Amino acid sequence: YEEGTYTDPTAALVNRAELDAAIGQFLDTYPGAVLSLIGKVEAYQQHLHFAWVIDFSDGTKLPGHDYGELAATGKFTKIVGFF
Repeated sequence: YEEGTYTDPTAALVNRAELDAAIGQFLDTYPGAVLSLIGKVEAYQQHLHFAWVIDFSDGTKLPGHDYGELAATGKFTKIVGFF
């Protein structure tokens, strides 16, 4: 993922350092938040899709799903999040 992209309604990131920083900021803003996978990851060739939910410490939940693309090496080249 060193040079892959991550996009969702709140972010457009272009490398691992930016993704790491965004995850750190999220965890600082929402301490105790837990991300859980819902069901199985669906994959076909270099494409994948999975659903998830974030449980916040105040009891609220944020469901979502992501679409991703993989390089021939198996590393992510693109992740697009929907929530």
